This record gives sequence, C-alpha cells and structure tokens, in this order.
Amino acid sequence: MNQYEWKYGENNYQNYYDVKLGKDYLCVFANKSAPNIWLGTYIKYGCGSVTIANKTFNDKQRKKESKNGAIKLWDNMPNKIQILSSNDPEYMKKKVIYAYEHNLLEVDC
Repeated sequence: MNQYEWKYGENNYQNYYDVKLGKDYLCVFANKSAPNIWLGTYIKYGCGSVTIANKTFNDKQRKKESKNGAIKLWDNMPNKIQILSSNDPEYMKKKVIYAYEHNLLEVDC
C-alpha cells in the first residue's frame, strides 16, 4: 500500500484525497453539502471513471429483480443500484484500492 500516497485537497464543492499513478487516478471524496458521506472513484489506463458501487446491496437487488424477471440480462445490473459510501475516508481508500487492483465496479461493504 506504500505506492498509494494519498494527498488531501479541497475545492468549492468537495473535500478529497487522491492518488495519481501515471494515467491512473484514485480518489475518495465528500461533497461539502454532505461532509460525512465519502464516496470512491478510480480511472485506470486514462480511460473512463468508475464510481465504486455497493456489491452487497446490489446483489440483493439482483436477486429480487431476477425473481420477477426485471433484471437486465446483458449487463446483470439491477435497475436500482447503490453507490458504496462510508463516514470513514480511510475505509473508502482501502475499498477504492481493492476495486482498482481487481478491476471491479462493485465491492462488498
């Protein structure tokens, strides 16, 4: 985890911690309107941003929707998803690193 040197920053809208690794970028952030709700995102190979989703919640939704035939078979994503969040930025850093290293869109909470 030493390669991840998180730097703190702020702008008008968010407080955040981020890491730049070449073209890759990892970030956890909290909007100033909700300062205790930290979210996580990463960009790998300079392509497209991934906001980490809550696999635990989304798996329950997939199961519920598959029973009534509402699940989209082509992407296996439920109609209602939940983004992973925490009041602890350190927890979110670990989740973002894990998702980044394993190319995941969702992680268990």
